Amino acid sequence: MKIFSRIVAAVLAVCMILPFTACSGDTSWVYDYDGEKISGGLYIAFTISAYTQVSSHEDYDSTKDLFDQTLDDKTTEQWIKDKALEMADEYIVTNRKFDELGLSLTESEENEVKNSVDSVWEMYGAMYEENGVGKTSYQKLVETQQKRQKIFMKYYGEGGLEEVPVEQLEQHFKDNFASINIFSITLNTGDDLTDEQKTENEEREKKAQEYVDLINSGEKTFNEVRDMATHMLADTEHDDEDEDDVIEEDDETKTYVHVESTSPSEKLVKSIFDLEAGGEAKLLEEDDTFYIVKRYDVMEDEKNFEEMRETVLGDVKSDDFVKEVESWTEGLNRTVNEGAVNFYSPRNINLG
Repeated sequence: MKIFSRIVAAVLAVCMILPFTACSGDTSWVYDYDGEKISGGLYIAFTISAYTQVSSHEDYDSTKDLFDQTLDDKTTEQWIKDKALEMADEYIVTNRKFDELGLSLTESEENEVKNSVDSVWEMYGAMYEENGVGKTSYQKLVETQQKRQKIFMKYYGEGGLEEVPVEQLEQHFKDNFASINIFSITLNTGDDLTDEQKTENEEREKKAQEYVDLINSGEKTFNEVRDMATHMLADTEHDDEDEDDVIEEDDETKTYVHVESTSPSEKLVKSIFDLEAGGEAKLLEEDDTFYIVKRYDVMEDEKNFEEMRETVLGDVKSDDFVKEVESWTEGLNRTVNEGAVNFYSPRNINLG
């Protein structure tokens, strides 16, 4: 009897130490959708994805233990489980809809999936494997994301089932995106700056305005001025660096900013959209940083819209598509392996 008790105790100890050791019956599957099963490995991948979303939730408090909190009036553990279930449902309906629409991935898209998986696996493969997620399970997840994008385009892209008129997309592009060139000059900060640092700040502010003037006079291009600024900062901050390692190539550096973006800050984005498209470069200041910014007409070149078309389409229709996918999940017939759900607890996830 004592020997049997010791064996049971040893088995329980192993189950407690290893994240997902098979000690709870059949845990090979978690959900069954009329014969289509979500494997344990795939479910853990969904759980890890949900786990990583917790820190960006508005209710999350970084000063508290993750599992001592409530998100959307649920325990964190239940919130993660519900998210994992939601992902499982969407995984099933995405694959079914993909087949229903007669879609297929091109060789290029399949290679894109493979390369993406290989890249992630090189960095995080050990973490996934330690938590019970094999590369094959992870590849299924990434492949389904690719399929979801193809379904989206089949609905709303050119020639799609609910094609969005190009005129609507162009207007949305004009109203919600700014094409800019930007670089920053950061000041020394602190309550007890040295006289040298104060003088350096004054010089940087003066230089920032000089850079704006050089751009607006046409004496220098934006990229030339940007490189001059990079060189100046390198001289003051990285005297030991080789100039070729510091100065960026004088290539195209325009970028797009969305009107609702919060990076670098809401205030700066608002200031950018207050600038006249095609007007002069301006010096904007915020939080001890000077930003030299020039705004351009987003439609000044036809290729601008073409390269951003899918992004703009996503901005216009992503909310509608989310609702569409949710509607597909409403009629699902799902069998739940409660033992497996409880066994693959979010509390056992170890991100290292």
